[in-house]
Amino acid sequence: MFWDGYRWIDELAPGRRVPPAPGNGRRQPRPFGLALILMVALVGAPQVDGGVPVPTRGAAGGSSTMIQPPDPDSGSGSGTTLGALTLANSRRTKHKGGGPVPTPTPTPAPPDSPTPTTTPAPAPTLAPAPTITPAPAPTLAPAPTITPAPAPTLAPTITPTPAPTLAPAPTPSLASAGLYGTAIGADDLNNSQVGGPWNQEVSYRFRATTSSRLDSIRVYVIGPNHSGYGAGTGGTWDVTLRPDDGTAAHAPTSDVLAEASYRPSDGFPLITWSSPGLLTAGQLYHVVFQNVDPSPTANYASLDGIFQEYSSPAAWQPALGNLDLAQLTRVDGGSWTDSRGDQSVITPILDLAYANGRHQGMGYMETWGRGGADGYDTADGTSRLREVLTLTGGARTVTEVAVRVARSTGSAPLTIRLVSGSGAVLASATIAAGAVTVAAKNGHGFGQRWYSAALSQAVTLASGATYSLELSTSGGTEYWTTAVRQGSSYGMASSTYFADGHMEIDTGSGWLLVKSLTGVRSSEGDLQFYLQ
Repeated sequence: MFWDGYRWIDELAPGRRVPPAPGNGRRQPRPFGLALILMVALVGAPQVDGGVPVPTRGAAGGSSTMIQPPDPDSGSGSGTTLGALTLANSRRTKHKGGGPVPTPTPTPAPPDSPTPTTTPAPAPTLAPAPTITPAPAPTLAPAPTITPAPAPTLAPTITPTPAPTLAPAPTPSLASAGLYGTAIGADDLNNSQVGGPWNQEVSYRFRATTSSRLDSIRVYVIGPNHSGYGAGTGGTWDVTLRPDDGTAAHAPTSDVLAEASYRPSDGFPLITWSSPGLLTAGQLYHVVFQNVDPSPTANYASLDGIFQEYSSPAAWQPALGNLDLAQLTRVDGGSWTDSRGDQSVITPILDLAYANGRHQGMGYMETWGRGGADGYDTADGTSRLREVLTLTGGARTVTEVAVRVARSTGSAPLTIRLVSGSGAVLASATIAAGAVTVAAKNGHGFGQRWYSAALSQAVTLASGATYSLELSTSGGTEYWTTAVRQGSSYGMASSTYFADGHMEIDTGSGWLLVKSLTGVRSSEGDLQFYLQ
C-alpha cells in the first residue's frame, strides 16, 4: 500500500442521550395501605425530563483529525499508521432501552458495561496495516545498482570478439579516407530537438577508428532561448555511450558503456565521461542523447547537424559509409530510424576524442551561402572558384575529380582544372551542363548535387606541394555552390575536416578568401570537392 498524501479521518459523532422515559408526572398513590406508600417513598419518583448521557469513544467535541502516514522511504515504523487506522475505525456506543432510569449514579453502570467489549473488536483487524506501509521500500533499494551493472560486463565481452576482422576497416581522418578533399556534402544546418513536442531522442552512430577509451565528445548545441530549437530550461540530457545492436536497423542497445549528465546551452560543449568506455576499432557504437527532465516536452534544446537536401542512397556522404557516421532518431520511445523518408540526410557534427590522442568525426559546422557570403558562383568572365591545398601525409596519385554544384542559367559546361603552385595546368575535366540540376541560387544551397569526371591525365601530388582546383564556365552560363566551414574556431580537431586547404573566389580583381555569413573573409571555408 503506498501513501500519496495525507488521509482525512472522518469525524467521530458525539454520543446520544438516552430518550426520556414516557409520562409527564407522578401517579397518585392508591390507598392500599401504609406499607405500599412507604415503599414508593423509599424508591423515589421516575425521571421524566431527559435521559442519561452515554459516554463516547474517540475524538471529543466532534472535531476532525488529520493523520500523516509515515514516509515509505524513511523506515520509521508503523505506530502512527496504526493509530490513524484505529481512530478511523472506532465505533460509537449507544444506550439501549426505553424504560425509566433511576436517579442514583451507580445504576447507569450496567448499561455501559458491554461497551468495553466492542472497542477491542476492530483492533485485531488493523494489525496487518503496519506491514503494508513499508512494503514498497525494499523494492526501491536495488534501483541504484541497475545503472552501473552493464558497464563492467559489456566492455570485456564485446571488445575481443570482432576485433581481429574489423580493426583495419576505417581510417582516422576524412583526408585519408581514400578520397582527398572535403568529401562532405552540405546545404545548410538542421536541428533535431532532444525532448520537445514529440519527446524525441537522438543517437549519433559511428564506427570506431581506433581501439581506446573514448574520453569525450564535442557536439553543436542550440539552447532553449531560440524558438523552435528549444524552450523552458532546456531540460537535462542523459548522454550515454552504447554498443550497436547488430540488427539491420543498427540501433543502439540498452547497455551503457559510459554516462554523463549535461544541461544544454548554446555552443560546442565538450562532454566528458568520468568512467570512459573502452572501444574497439571497426565496431559500431552510439552516443545517445535523452532528455530526462520531468517535463521534456516543455523544457528542451536541440542538436545541430549538417543537412543535405539530396544524397545518394548508396553513399550519403562520399567520405563516409552510411553506417560509419549517421544520425538516428526515435519519437516518444518508438523505434530508432536513420531515415527521413526521402533522400535528404543529416550528418552529425561530432568530434570523438580518444584516450590515445586520436580524434574522429565530422567537424564542418555550417555552410556559407547567404548573409554576408559572396554567393559562390562561376559566371562567364566575371567570377571563378577554387580550392587551394597543400598536400600532407605523403604523395598520392589522382585520376578523378568530383564537385557539388547546381546550375542556374546557360548551357556551357563546367570546366575544372588542377593547377600547380606556379600556375601550370596539370590536368582538366569537364561536366556537361545538361547533366547538372537546374536550381535558382538560394541561401540554403538546395539544388546542389555531386558530379564527377575523369581527369585528362593522372597526376601525382607531392607531399608538401601546393595546388589549386579551379572551377569556371563561359557562354553566359552560371554554376553555383556553397562553402562548408571548418570547425577549428569551435574546438573541432583538424582530423575531422579537410585541413589541407581553403576556398577562394575571383570576381575579376584577383583571388580572395571567401566571405563568412558575417561578411568577413576567412580561410575556414572549403569547396565541396574531392580527388581520387
